[in-house]
Amino acid sequence: MARKKIPDDIQKEVLVTSRRRCCICYGLNRDISIKKGQIAHLDGDNENYKFDNLAFLCFDHHDEYDGKTSQSKNFTIKEVKEYRAELYENVLTSIDTTKKTDYSEIKKSELKTLIIEILEDNYGSINNLSLLSSKTGVSRTELEKQLFELSEQKIIRIDRPRGKRGKTFSLASLNENIVLDTFVEQLKKEEKINSELRFVRDKYDEIDGIINTENEDYLIEVKFAFKELNKDVLSRGLRNLDRFLNKPKYKDYRPVLLVGITKDTIVRHIDRNEFEDDRLIIKYIEIIKN
Repeated sequence: MARKKIPDDIQKEVLVTSRRRCCICYGLNRDISIKKGQIAHLDGDNENYKFDNLAFLCFDHHDEYDGKTSQSKNFTIKEVKEYRAELYENVLTSIDTTKKTDYSEIKKSELKTLIIEILEDNYGSINNLSLLSSKTGVSRTELEKQLFELSEQKIIRIDRPRGKRGKTFSLASLNENIVLDTFVEQLKKEEKINSELRFVRDKYDEIDGIINTENEDYLIEVKFAFKELNKDVLSRGLRNLDRFLNKPKYKDYRPVLLVGITKDTIVRHIDRNEFEDDRLIIKYIEIIKN
């Protein structure tokens, strides 16, 4: 039996409503660029040309949707309809069809959202622009522009060691940053801070903070005890501090262990004598959880 042609008026409705944007590209990658593609029958029935059963898909996703494979799970009809609804409601309803549209602002907003999602998936911080570029599909130059705007909006932090090109990007809302911000504000009342860095990597090791003041250089590790505070929490933090203090360039730094807690944290008895050190600073900082 010959494939029944979708009536022209319905084809037009699908193409105009989608603006030739693939809803799977949008659902997976927030990609709203115009694509070459086809109208897919979501239920697989080529004679069912009801508007709700049709979606514009790029060639690759149309082939993938229609294809059969035992190696991976295909896209489901409910999944694709959800992506299509997101595309129609969140993006395309804001496009003025009476004039030529500049999509730069829409793309910029989507890119910022994607950057934040990638940071969240990487425990809140990242120092590899190549990873961000590969996941977003945009150039390093464009990424740096958006990252700078996010930093101006106080959504992320950008840290760069003096004299180095590499940067670390972290979410300002990250619990580690909240704890470090509190400590920095306390420190400012006593000393002038010359510089500070977050999430500093040294080969395979990472320390949460380095602060240089006029009087002292601080090496800072952050740990959390949201359920229970016991000596194991302190021991883990001190082990990481020791790894850095054993490196020649950090041997004269003053170690600081910051422990994030909440009002519900259960505090077990801790023998402070086990951790006695004239130079070590241990502070407990309460985090208000939403």
